[in-house]
Amino acid sequence: MIKVTTGVGSQDVYFIPNSFLNNTTIKVISDITNADIVPTSTTLTHLGDYLKCELVFPAAPNGLVNNNFYTFSLLDNLGEPQYIDKLICTDDFDSTSMDWDINEGQYKEFQTPNNDYLVI
Repeated sequence: MIKVTTGVGSQDVYFIPNSFLNNTTIKVISDITNADIVPTSTTLTHLGDYLKCELVFPAAPNGLVNNNFYTFSLLDNLGEPQYIDKLICTDDFDSTSMDWDINEGQYKEFQTPNNDYLVI
């Protein structure tokens, strides 16, 4: 999972693709609307075993939406995926902190006095 923000500045994404090709395309698709979000600028840099991708997304309403998920794909010149991952777009976290949870507020945690399980 890659964390990005709604900001229109450059955002760096690091990943290890299946292969390092020159003719590649970045595709970002909204998981909610299934619409393509076309970055206004992409720069790919080969750094050892990693690929650094500098992405610049357009401003709203054509850009990323806060608290939404996206599918991020790196495609070769034949349209075959070389890397696929999920993007989470949120402005509600500090990227240097590790206390942000993707499931926050989704589940209730109950404290039990022991570790007994009830199997039905």
